[in-house]
Amino acid sequence: AWHPINQSVAALRDRWLPALKAEAEGAGKEAPALMPRIRLQVTRDRLSDVDRAPGTGSLAQVHEDLLGLEAMGAGYVVLDGRAVGFVHAPHSG
Repeated sequence: AWHPINQSVAALRDRWLPALKAEAEGAGKEAPALMPRIRLQVTRDRLSDVDRAPGTGSLAQVHEDLLGLEAMGAGYVVLDGRAVGFVHAPHSG
C-alpha cells in the first residue's frame, strides 16, 4: 500500500494519485492501494482551509477529509498516534 503522509485531500486527488497511477501504468503494474497517514487534531472551531492539514480542524472538517479520502479509494486511514490532539471541554462538577 501507499501511505502518503499529511498531504491535503486536494493534493492527493489532483496531483499525487494521478501521478502514481500514471507511473504504475507506465511500468505495467497496478497502482498500490491508497492508505494515507494523517495527524488527528480536533478543534472546537472550524479552521481556515488554507494550508490546513487533513485530520485537523473541527469534527465536520475531519469528517469531510475522511469522506474525500474514501472517495479516492482509501480503504483505511492511518492516524498518526505521535501527533494526536484534542481540545477538551472543561470538566464541570
